[in-house]
Amino acid sequence: MENLVNYLMWGIHHTKNGIVAGCICYGIVFACLCLKKDRRKIRIQNLYEMLICIWLATVFLIIGMIPVHINPDVFAKHTVNLNLIPFYGGAFVPMVLNVMMFMPIGLLLPLAFTQRINGKKALLIGGGISFVIEIVQIFAGRNAEIDDLLLNSAGALLGYSLYDAGRYIRVSKKKCVQKLCIFCMTVLVGSGGIWLLCDHDASDEDGIFAVKDEIETIRFIHDGEEIEGDIDSEEFLVFSDQLSNCGGHIFEVKDISDHDVINRTDYFIEVEFKTPQTIFFQNVEEFVIHDAGRMLYNLNSNELFWGSDSYQKSVDYTNMDKSLEDYRGEILSNYDQLKEMIIVLFHRRG
Repeated sequence: MENLVNYLMWGIHHTKNGIVAGCICYGIVFACLCLKKDRRKIRIQNLYEMLICIWLATVFLIIGMIPVHINPDVFAKHTVNLNLIPFYGGAFVPMVLNVMMFMPIGLLLPLAFTQRINGKKALLIGGGISFVIEIVQIFAGRNAEIDDLLLNSAGALLGYSLYDAGRYIRVSKKKCVQKLCIFCMTVLVGSGGIWLLCDHDASDEDGIFAVKDEIETIRFIHDGEEIEGDIDSEEFLVFSDQLSNCGGHIFEVKDISDHDVINRTDYFIEVEFKTPQTIFFQNVEEFVIHDAGRMLYNLNSNELFWGSDSYQKSVDYTNMDKSLEDYRGEILSNYDQLKEMIIVLFHRRG
């Protein structure tokens, strides 16, 4: 349940930006249609079309396609990360969320284009969008999985099924209830099937979030000012994800003699634990943080410090393997998003 809440918080964080980006994109498209006189009046379908734009923008933000670095030479320079074995090594919560993420498009398509969309077309459109996303993932050097394509397509079909049940409300309540029951049974059976097929060990938390119950204090620090943080805040969620998404980084643990690592210029996140912790990372098995009574992350230099009572060790999160060099700009820009969130937090409190 905690994993589900964390994923949903991540989705809500990007939905706010998706609403802005989607509305702007639809406004441009709608203005062009008005200039061509293809649209002479505002209809309820315009709202549904705008919601589709918002959904697309939000999905692209969640999966990291905005911004995305396309490398045309990916096949020549890198190993293609393509998984064509269904439901191998997948975790339950991400699989369910993959279905939920594409349900809105199956629901919105027939509302926006009333007589032109049926279940088959909703399935094909949802699957087509997912297929394009997976292809882009390949050229961006990321993982492309058959699981995502199957689950996204199923989500679009379930969304259409919900629409199909709802349209019978005024015509036949009995028919509506029957279709809703079929929908619920499909969801239950499908969820049970995913539960049986998925790898439950893959859903274990790692990184700092695995020891969240041992956290005593979270602080955001800048220019002598401190703001108390919350373990359920968006800032801490993004921070924990950033620490865990460290595959391909080169972690050279350094001993530091200067305990005064906080200056008045940079922005920091500091975490204190009740007792010293050992922190593991699933995607970098050789990197383990030992005896961490406290941790400090410099958001300007992307350095992580830790120690039992004071800071004795450090690693640089900008030190990356050659396989990530083509994506350095994109990775660092993602790191900057966390810094911007903390800057906004200080401005809001100021």
